[in-house]
Amino acid sequence: MKAGSLVDAEAAARDLKTVSLADALRLVELYAAKQDRKFEPAARRWLIRLLEEKQPSLDETKVAAEWLGCLTGKDADLAAGSLTQFVYRS
Repeated sequence: MKAGSLVDAEAAARDLKTVSLADALRLVELYAAKQDRKFEPAARRWLIRLLEEKQPSLDETKVAAEWLGCLTGKDADLAAGSLTQFVYRS
């Protein structure tokens, strides 16, 4: 799922049998960029998935939550890159 049209991204997510953690993050990033009201609920759901799928430490969870909050600000690109690292860690 690539950045762009929110409508197209949501349609693509609905068409997928399973939305990966990486694709879900891209959708959260798009909601943030578009200042969509769905951003905060989607960000919370993504954080829950991160906890379940990657089992980060409490400190890592705190950092991930802080980066999610940064997606709507001037450090959005840095936040997106940092959150992506959580997705691909083993």
